[in-house]
Amino acid sequence: MTRFQKMLGYIFPPYKFKVQRQEWTLLLDALINNLPDDHQGLKEQRQKTNLLGLADWVLFPGFKFITTGYPGTSLDDFKKRGKNFKISGQRIFSRTLNDYTAVEFIIHDNFLAGLRIENSNYEVEEFDLKRIQSQNIEQTTIEFQPSEVDLFYAALDDNVKSKLNPDDLFDIDFNHQTFFAFYDLEDGNYLAADKKLNIYSLVHDARPMVKKLKYSLEDILVDIETKKFDKDKHLEERFKGRE
Repeated sequence: MTRFQKMLGYIFPPYKFKVQRQEWTLLLDALINNLPDDHQGLKEQRQKTNLLGLADWVLFPGFKFITTGYPGTSLDDFKKRGKNFKISGQRIFSRTLNDYTAVEFIIHDNFLAGLRIENSNYEVEEFDLKRIQSQNIEQTTIEFQPSEVDLFYAALDDNVKSKLNPDDLFDIDFNHQTFFAFYDLEDGNYLAADKKLNIYSLVHDARPMVKKLKYSLEDILVDIETKKFDKDKHLEERFKGRE
C-alpha cells in the first residue's frame, strides 16, 4: 500500500478495506497458484471466487479464517462434504525476517477455509511474492466437529440416504427454526425438511413463505427421482397465495 493510499485509508476507512482486500487477494493467489498440480482444484477455486476478508479463527488459533464469495453456482461446484485436510510445507520469503517463513492452509468440505503464515501480519509488502517454495508439501487429514447438517444426514435411514447427495444439503434458519434444504426450486427457493422430517416448501415470494407439505421425505425424493414432482407446477400453485 502506497503512502497516498494509506492517507486515503485514514480519511475513508471503506477505501482502506478495499485496498487491503486487494492485497490479501494478491497474497493468497500467489500462494495457491504456487502449489503443485495435484491441488489444481484449489487454483480453480481461487479463479472463480472472491476473497472477502481474513479474520482470526477461534476454532484454529493462529490461523486466519478466509471469508469467500461464491458467485453463481460455484459453491456447489466445489463442495465435497467431509473432505477436510491441512496443507503444510510451503514457505514464502519474508522481507521482515529476511528469511523464509512457513505457510499452512486448512481445507473444510473441499473449500479453502484457513491460512496461517508464521510470524506475519498478513500484509503483502512483508513478502516477496516471487520467492515461494512448494517442494515439500504435505497433506494431513483434519477432523471437524459434525455440523447440524452432518448430524441430520447421519440420522437418516439408509434407503433415504441413497436418494440424497449429502453435498446438496445445507441448513436454513427461518423464524427460529432450522430447515435442511435438499432440493433446489431455483431463485433461492427450496424444498426442505425439519429435524422431525416434516417436509416444507420454502418460497420467499409466496404467501406463506414456509408451507408444510403432505409428503414424507422418502416419498418426495421418489417423486423427484421419477419426475412425478413437477417443480414448475408446484411454484405456480405456491405463487397463487401471493398478496
